Amino acid sequence: MPVGHVFALDRAFPIDEPGQTYVARVAERCRVTLINNHELPAPLLEQEPCSTTDDETGRSFKPSVLGILHISPQTLKSILPSNQFPTAMILKEIATLLINDETALNQIAWQAAVGCCLDAAIETTSEWRLFYSRFNADRTLEAARALRMITRAGGYLQLIHALLGVDRPDQLETHEVWERCMAAYRILNERVQLLVEKIVSENRGRAYASHFFTIDEVVSPATIAGNENSQLDFYLWISEYLTQRGDWWGKPIIVGQVVMDTGGRQCLGMRIRSPHGVDLRKSSLPEYFTTGGLPNTAIARIPLESTQAPQQIFQNVVDNIWMNTTDISVYTP
Repeated sequence: MPVGHVFALDRAFPIDEPGQTYVARVAERCRVTLINNHELPAPLLEQEPCSTTDDETGRSFKPSVLGILHISPQTLKSILPSNQFPTAMILKEIATLLINDETALNQIAWQAAVGCCLDAAIETTSEWRLFYSRFNADRTLEAARALRMITRAGGYLQLIHALLGVDRPDQLETHEVWERCMAAYRILNERVQLLVEKIVSENRGRAYASHFFTIDEVVSPATIAGNENSQLDFYLWISEYLTQRGDWWGKPIIVGQVVMDTGGRQCLGMRIRSPHGVDLRKSSLPEYFTTGGLPNTAIARIPLESTQAPQQIFQNVVDNIWMNTTDISVYTP
């Protein structure tokens, strides 16, 4: 069936290539709506057709010119900065315009409150949270952390269904499905914290951090988390917990583990998370590394032969690339 409309949630309009060409191709085929809180350069937000174009083909890549509806704090002319106006809040406001059912709106308000706290640090405070003062702040934050960790660990649908089934946030303790998810979260969180302590200990005093996750370390401790082999893809997300420790925000973090490709072949999965300001696309990494979504992240899946030791290959790659993943400010003599 032909696609009639694409809704892209919490994905920014691309400001460079090849993203701009891709989004233009999609916009030619169907309607496109972007809903996010990502800020765009002012020229891209202009509604009027411009006299100059964005490339040598004579094409303009502004959302308005491409016919894309772009909803963000900028286009809504919010007085709040975008980092205090999460995408979930935008969706909640849209819901109040489209839905008249009070029960449904109350459920959406709870879901939006959890969604707004997905990226919130423990010590973060902001005026917009007063908007959700009818919900217990500690409970909302705990739900958001559970949602973030379990979805990172492959249990997305189970936790989303549990969240959607909550119509009385004040009675979460008696919600059987939600309590099962929270029990799984606590077990998984304990595993993650133990691994974080282990990695910190292994890398104490080094200008970078690296860790290869063994088979025993990646076995999921919870039935609702993990892939089809009940394994956790730690290499994709563990760095967000490591960066919360001491001076690790300024160090490159390189992790890896054995993963499967779409054809069922064993690969060495690797992820690099460098300090903000480092552009890994310009750092001469091997060609098998691709962007991890942000300039300071990169990922790779390196096919393995049956005779190769994954941990040794990982260490060889780390030894060869780590100095390209950082900047002069964190070099050691």
